Amino acid sequence: MQSEVDGGFAATNAPWDLVRSIVEAAEDAIFVKDLQGRFIYMNPLGAARVGKTVDEILGRDYTVLFDAETAARLEQADHRILAQGVPERFEESVLLAGELKTFRVVKGPLYGPSGALLGLFGIATDVSCYKRLERDLRATQDLLQHIAEITGKVFWARREPGGTPEYISPSAAKVWGVEEDRIVEDSRSLLNHVVEEDLPALLATVARQRNSTEPTECEFRLRAPDGSIRWLWMRSHCIEDVDGVPRRVGGVTEDITHRKAFEERQRVSTNMEALGRLAGGVAHDFNNLLTIISGYADLLPVTGGAAANAAEEIRRAARRAADLTAQLLAVSRRQIIEPRPLNLNPVVRDMINMLRRLMGEDILVEAHLDPDLPWCLLDRSQAETILLNLAANARDAMPTGGRLTIRTEARGGVVLMVTDTGHGIPEDVRPRVFEPFFTTRGRAGTGLGLAIVHGAVMQAQGRISVDSTLGQGTTFTVSFDASSARPLTDAVPPPMPRSGRGSILVVEADAAVRALGALILANAGYTVRDVPGSTAALEAFSSGQRFDLLVTDLIMQGMSGCQFIEEARRFQPSLKALIVSGCVDEAWTRVDGGDPILQKPFTVESLTSAVRQAM
Repeated sequence: MQSEVDGGFAATNAPWDLVRSIVEAAEDAIFVKDLQGRFIYMNPLGAARVGKTVDEILGRDYTVLFDAETAARLEQADHRILAQGVPERFEESVLLAGELKTFRVVKGPLYGPSGALLGLFGIATDVSCYKRLERDLRATQDLLQHIAEITGKVFWARREPGGTPEYISPSAAKVWGVEEDRIVEDSRSLLNHVVEEDLPALLATVARQRNSTEPTECEFRLRAPDGSIRWLWMRSHCIEDVDGVPRRVGGVTEDITHRKAFEERQRVSTNMEALGRLAGGVAHDFNNLLTIISGYADLLPVTGGAAANAAEEIRRAARRAADLTAQLLAVSRRQIIEPRPLNLNPVVRDMINMLRRLMGEDILVEAHLDPDLPWCLLDRSQAETILLNLAANARDAMPTGGRLTIRTEARGGVVLMVTDTGHGIPEDVRPRVFEPFFTTRGRAGTGLGLAIVHGAVMQAQGRISVDSTLGQGTTFTVSFDASSARPLTDAVPPPMPRSGRGSILVVEADAAVRALGALILANAGYTVRDVPGSTAALEAFSSGQRFDLLVTDLIMQGMSGCQFIEEARRFQPSLKALIVSGCVDEAWTRVDGGDPILQKPFTVESLTSAVRQAM
């Protein structure tokens, strides 16, 4: 048979020795089988690839290389090829020496010079490594797709030049709001969804991608098919070939709408906190001035006539100024409050007539109160402030009349909703409505109303949100946690003596306020010593002096009033104290001393009454 093969090759015009040298140098397995299925030729490198020598293979069938089942399957395929007389190309996976190998195979009938069928030839190329690479690549793609689905990010790649889409992860449909197939078919159509103002910056970023191997980033807004605006973040990188020619751009796109909203809330919160601290500081100093004005007005020795009228006007002006200070403290969330068990329904009922007068005859005021509304822990004055300012804001939104609806609901707690039928709040204005001094009414507005509401709600550990539609109205929703507590019946305090007895140490940094307080208490019959700060006061205690009551400001240099009280009680453990302050400093919240607090500005009556109760 070998001579027939040699003769067949020699009959052609191709030198057999040249062909043999080429075949034997090939790395593929090249073989010839006779009609009985026996190997009559195998190139050396091919034999080595299947772990045998040529001599071990020649004259044997497939069983020399494979198990009986595999050998029978291969033999069956050979019979089919010989019967049909047509070459076939296919892949075959077989087990060799315990390792699964994949070959790309070409087999066909081998004819002699006379046209007689001599046997079967085959060329088998080992593609196992390529198959492993394909499996690894497929596994990597599946992993990336899984990561993309979990993270919500869009992974993509496009070929350069030309920008033809090469890959885009399925999450693109959710992020862009466009079907994945449409993105691949026409990626430029995505630009039609980009907000017009952001398009130049995005196109400039795309241009930089093609000219730089450094990663590029940009943020832009997208108008989704439902009309909503989304913020997207994109980071991409240009990949060059060995010659430095850009071949591909890959990147990731992420929906950052929620992050942008959080950043905006943080910005508003930071601005409000800064303005709140400013308002608290202004209110503290202003309260000192009001204390002096109202206090000395009370001390004027008048019994009637013009002087008495003048003193009363001074008192009224001081009270109006104190109300303004309370508004500033509400913005700063530093006013003294007394949270008590409260049901909002009676608060609304008590205020409804006043609100109707406030709104005017052209605005209908309705109240729908849930009879099963739970109680909450809330200062009543805070509840009234919230309701009054929301109603005033609604009135400004309905200059030609409308309807104001106040509703309470037991929905996961205590819910208060104030709804108007006004002109609504534009979307770009809505994030700023709670900012202090922000107003859309020009000089007619102070910008404090909704800021006061926000401050009161936050101080009461509540939550507030706004929902508005242009031309249809606005709803402010305020919610508080429900409380199982109920108000206690106030005990009738025992009658207090009108003449004061005992020694009092007054500690106040403001000289005028200190002098006024000392004068009022001295006139009430107490023995009074006043000092400007904690250092002088502690020196008095350390020298052995004892007092029946310590009256101290909350804010002073060197230490807080609460720390000062603790230090003073090291010398006199049973010392009673009364705190007088224009605002509540954070230091007070860290001390659980239970000492009473008197809010500035105080009057002669409020100071003497607080002292009697504290002693």
